[in-house]
Amino acid sequence: MALAALCAPLGSAYAQKAGDFVVGAGVLHYAPQDKSSTLRFTSPVEREIPGSGSSLRSSTTLGFSGHYFITDQVAIEGVLGVPPRLKLYGSGTLAPLGQLGSARLYGPTVLAKYFFGEPEDKLRFSAGVGLTYAYFGNTRLNGGLQQALGGAIGLPRMLERP
Repeated sequence: MALAALCAPLGSAYAQKAGDFVVGAGVLHYAPQDKSSTLRFTSPVEREIPGSGSSLRSSTTLGFSGHYFITDQVAIEGVLGVPPRLKLYGSGTLAPLGQLGSARLYGPTVLAKYFFGEPEDKLRFSAGVGLTYAYFGNTRLNGGLQQALGGAIGLPRMLERP
């Protein structure tokens, strides 16, 4: 019964007009277009790891959005998602290490959107422009990477803790 009550609004169209607030949920897919350069240390010694590189894998998460219609055609949209964990993998001379580490991506977005057509139209297209603040948190490097890089710059190998 509760499911039917939740789905009932989906059967009819709602006009989106000035003063309306519309919320939504969906899937956010992050597909990084990354290019890494050779890994370079600056401290405690200056050294470069020849042929090294890395790449980020794509990630998918649940996203939420909210539109506030300023006029019948102009809206401000905010988009947030459950922070996905992006995984960093080695390439080149770091490829044998596999996954090097991971980090959570926090990327709230604000968009200004223009909606074509009239509020009563069943299908309305929109165009928008916006800003995203990308912040990476909960960054973790794998122990294998730390050991390999320490050896590459001449630091003694540390013993793994039991």
